[in-house]
Amino acid sequence: MKKLILKIAMLILLAFLINRAAYSANEHFRSVNSGNWNLNSTWQMSTNGGGTWFAATSTPTDTSGPITIQSPNTVTVSVNVNADQLTVNNGGVISINTSVIFTLKDGSAEDLLLNPGGIVSGAGTFQTQGTEVSINVRNGSTFSAALKVNTGKLTSYDISSPNIAYYNGTITIDAGAVLNVLNGGYRIQARNNVTNNGEITSS
Repeated sequence: MKKLILKIAMLILLAFLINRAAYSANEHFRSVNSGNWNLNSTWQMSTNGGGTWFAATSTPTDTSGPITIQSPNTVTVSVNVNADQLTVNNGGVISINTSVIFTLKDGSAEDLLLNPGGIVSGAGTFQTQGTEVSINVRNGSTFSAALKVNTGKLTSYDISSPNIAYYNGTITIDAGAVLNVLNGGYRIQARNNVTNNGEITSS
């Protein structure tokens, strides 16, 4: 009898975990207030693709669906956090506190879209991890946090003229990691120190 109860409990737990993983991927998040990333009150969420929004009951991670920082919200990263499918709109700000690491993970689509007027700032570190992370740093945006390519490959570009992704903070490429620039007139302009322990390539 005990074995049967244990098996049933394990099946219920497994079903919950599977359903939670599927549900999590459908959770879209958007900022509605300035505040810390890890506070529910900073966010709204949707479970039907953005059709209906309600007060968030959790905070976004790399297993969530799309995450949008709206104007005029400043979302402060005060503890280490992972994210993916991130968009920072005109007037939106991500500010990373000192000694804090914000990790952008590799997902199935563009991993960061920094729109004109959007800002990534702070004294912390914005790092990337994954096989093919992509960052679209649009003309008119500001990326002033320290960038670290920690693992895998980061491909950075600007799809808008003059097709230059500007980085005002330091850039570090760790051993075994790759910073990649698209061919076809796309460029990266580093306006601070670059430490290259890995590779810088063009694809």
